[in-house]
Amino acid sequence: APAPPPAGSFPTEQARREAALAKYSEVAAAYASTDAGRLARFRAAAIHAEAGRLADAEREFKALADQGGSSLYVRMARLGLAELQVRQGQFEPAIATFRELASGAAGDLPVDAMLMQLARAQVLAGKGGEAVQALTRIVDEFPQSPYAAEARQELDRLKGAAGA
Repeated sequence: APAPPPAGSFPTEQARREAALAKYSEVAAAYASTDAGRLARFRAAAIHAEAGRLADAEREFKALADQGGSSLYVRMARLGLAELQVRQGQFEPAIATFRELASGAAGDLPVDAMLMQLARAQVLAGKGGEAVQALTRIVDEFPQSPYAAEARQELDRLKGAAGA
């Protein structure tokens, strides 16, 4: 007979994901107002998103974002929600969130990354002119950013398309 699987292992990735989701949900419910609870809710939302369960992911991200306050996890939930909105073609609310996160007011989310997300959402929404502004900010204000080369490429592409 084959040896039993080691303790803590799972027969499939889906089984592992579902077990993790159950544990994260327990922690999120029991410790909702703590950073541990917020992180657990964020991870549960991310697992739902990874599994393609976008409505469940959106519900979890919204529950966390609606807590308000200055928690990093609340801002990350807003970012996750905006990314889901882009995936679902809901560009206007996503653009508004990316624009706010790119303002840098919170200070702990990288502005260059938020600008890149903003530009991507604007391009997908057919707002290339607005995307040029965000991309130009990356190139001008964050020349050492890991996004700078991609921003330059996208600027060239958008300017070329506008001239065509």
